[in-house]
Amino acid sequence: MDHATQVEVIERWLQMHRSGATQLADDVLEIDTSVYTSADWFAREQQALFREGAVVACLTADVREPGDFVTLDSGGVPIVIVRDDEGQLGAFVNACRHRATQVVHGCGQAKNFACPFHNWTYARDGRLLGQPRSQGGFASLSKDTLGLVALPVAEAHGLVFVRPGGGDTPDVDAIIGAEISRDLDRFDLAGYHVWDRIQREWQCNWKLILDTFTESYHVFALHGASVGPDYPGHVMIYDEFGPHLRIPVPRASILEFDHRPQEEWDLLAHATVQYHLAPNTMVNHTIDHFILWRFEPVGADRTVAEMTMYTPEPRAAHDANGEWAKSMEAWFDLHDAITRDEDYPESERIQRVLGSGRVPTTVLGRNEGAVQHFHRAVRAAVGG
Repeated sequence: MDHATQVEVIERWLQMHRSGATQLADDVLEIDTSVYTSADWFAREQQALFREGAVVACLTADVREPGDFVTLDSGGVPIVIVRDDEGQLGAFVNACRHRATQVVHGCGQAKNFACPFHNWTYARDGRLLGQPRSQGGFASLSKDTLGLVALPVAEAHGLVFVRPGGGDTPDVDAIIGAEISRDLDRFDLAGYHVWDRIQREWQCNWKLILDTFTESYHVFALHGASVGPDYPGHVMIYDEFGPHLRIPVPRASILEFDHRPQEEWDLLAHATVQYHLAPNTMVNHTIDHFILWRFEPVGADRTVAEMTMYTPEPRAAHDANGEWAKSMEAWFDLHDAITRDEDYPESERIQRVLGSGRVPTTVLGRNEGAVQHFHRAVRAAVGG
């Protein structure tokens, strides 16, 4: 994010704060709660958003070197993303061509992939290398036809997109647009390094989690005993870019800029800048690191939440007992704790209420315009 954009964002926010206002949508929006509970609607989302659509799979930092790989699921499709020996990025259905066992789990570094069921072995570029101890049982089939099934994948601006259902190669610039592309390039997102990641499953709809991420109105209440005092979240601004959002969430310390010249204004030192990349990803910059949040819907009332933290320098370059490493570890623990102990449990409680069938609708206020935008974008993509 360049300095001119930071100044514009700060000025808009300070004007809102001076007048006791916030960015408002045109009207309130009533939400039919079946979008959180209906198996039919969930299936439609899975097909339109997470199978046919292009989704963020990871960051370039996750697959920086040959042999680096990550796995994920999207729209019911198990996927592995891997950097091959030539430095090219590949995406494949994570299923052995023998009996459809998932070939690899988690993330890491691999010379090749060996299926755990019968040890069929695949190269980093998806080619079948061997069928050990098969005693000629597959001699009538050409190994050339038994490689991992390739999927369309593309990377740009530090992001990796995949299309789980096949089809056209994702055009990252067209997907995220020029403004977000410029912001991420200014951050040099592709130059960051993985610090750590954590994954847990929660008993709630994926949209309930993102509803919370796309508004700061709740911060003073839900996070009142933790980070709430540091963030005047009732004043909120956001920008829409197609189905995506940029949501800066300033700390209270930003108020000091009201009495300082604009050339000294520095949004990034005093705010978390959130990028919601539709449908299910948040890329957030806080002070000196990034967090990638991916929310994988596995049922109408079940979501796998994955948090990965990235730093501008590799973890191995610093003493684990040094001040910088301790600071980064404290940031990771804080991000995890706030969501694990406050945000996600609240989403689970809401899901249980909605599951009762006694709450037909909820309402989004005019001061929750970014959440409204998120829901309208989902409905537009799914249809109906």
